[in-house]
Amino acid sequence: MKWSRNASRIKITLEDVCRRRGIENYYDRFSFSRIPVNGQEIHLSILDTPNPKGLILFSPGTNAYALLYGEYLLALANLGYKVIGYDPRCHGQSTGANGAYAIPELVDDLYALVHFFHQREALPLFLSGSSQGGIVSFYCAAKEEKLAREANRSPVIKGLVCHNIADLAADDAVELTRWPKFSKFIKKGVIALAKWLPAFPVSMSLYLNLKIEPVRHIGNAWSIIQDDPLLVDMVRLKTLASLCNTPLDTPVEALQTPLLLIQAEKDTIFKPAYSKRLFDRLTGSKKMAVYPGLPHYMIVDDVHAFIGDVSDWLKNQLS
Repeated sequence: MKWSRNASRIKITLEDVCRRRGIENYYDRFSFSRIPVNGQEIHLSILDTPNPKGLILFSPGTNAYALLYGEYLLALANLGYKVIGYDPRCHGQSTGANGAYAIPELVDDLYALVHFFHQREALPLFLSGSSQGGIVSFYCAAKEEKLAREANRSPVIKGLVCHNIADLAADDAVELTRWPKFSKFIKKGVIALAKWLPAFPVSMSLYLNLKIEPVRHIGNAWSIIQDDPLLVDMVRLKTLASLCNTPLDTPVEALQTPLLLIQAEKDTIFKPAYSKRLFDRLTGSKKMAVYPGLPHYMIVDDVHAFIGDVSDWLKNQLS
């Protein structure tokens, strides 16, 4: 398993990624900052926009970091929004041991970021996330709705643009793993073992087959993890346990935060049938868009295919 998270090479790495993908290097378009959140230092990649329409907080996928999604973040900024991508704890240039996080910790951190920026920016605030980041954004909206209701105030999250969502406590969440039937069989064992060995490392290849997920001009998701100095290919038992049974703070059927769900037809991790079942359980304002022929990493490779839908949906929420 790969353990290194070397932030010193990130600029060179992104230069190489952009060269191989045939795009202009976007590293210098961002400004960077770090803020303390729940005992960790969270790294921010920021795109300021003159007279922004709103603020979008972006959450990356498992063991990824915000700058990997630079084309999408730039597209959002070009729509007229201030964009802040953050590296979750134990990811990218934020602090925390490799892979040593649980979903509730990530949700609590994002909730803290939401209120940090809500207090400082007089802008409508949206969340966006990909894969695990989409799940965390979805869960954060549920937490915000619950706590806002208890405090007799309005939720501060204007809407969600999620590339993937999940209800991790539901029985069908095992469909998100590499071997669903096996995962269902060992689920209780993983939860029990994590109480005794929470930091035990587990290769991501044991529950996700990233070698079959293509990434344009680079190969596949697994090859990126092996080559990128800020990516690691492992999580901990406590991470897996939290992916097995973390409930939403507000039931899916009660969630009212407006949602745009973007879905790749050829996604082998978040299959369209799973996403559609979960989407159908939602009763609030919602839209699901499925993009024919695209794989899981459409949010990295095919921004042009969906950014128009994102633009229109955001405009509708603001109006």
